[in-house]
Amino acid sequence: MIDIFEAVKPASRPGAAERVRAVSYMQDARLEMTLAEALDTMGSTPDEVAETLRGKGIRGSRGSSERCPVARYLAPIFDGYYVETYSTAVSMRLGDRLADVAAWVGMPVPVALFIDLFDNPDGPYTDLIEPASRPAVSIVDAP
Repeated sequence: MIDIFEAVKPASRPGAAERVRAVSYMQDARLEMTLAEALDTMGSTPDEVAETLRGKGIRGSRGSSERCPVARYLAPIFDGYYVETYSTAVSMRLGDRLADVAAWVGMPVPVALFIDLFDNPDGPYTDLIEPASRPAVSIVDAP
């Protein structure tokens, strides 16, 4: 087991790590190789990564490591793993976010650039932003 440090991105500042947390890391080399291959097939430019996501109908939330479109792309490929993306790496845990990290892979440059551009409030790829859910109407406020 290896102790690593994982960046924690506050939702109010997309793309910026404000603090880090130590996590336990139980390396699975075969899983890491498969994850790296899945990331590499997403595209060789940020625009190609975006096209891959559009082609699969995948959208996500800005500034969210688990609701990022890249995390949502990876989730069905790695069923049963909790996937989190960061601007420079991807982590996967078997089960949920409290489990030990099973895979930690550096983000390929095109995917990292896509995430940075997607998370930027003035950036492109707005069509890949998940629509906000409609607010509930209070019975008191109903006409």
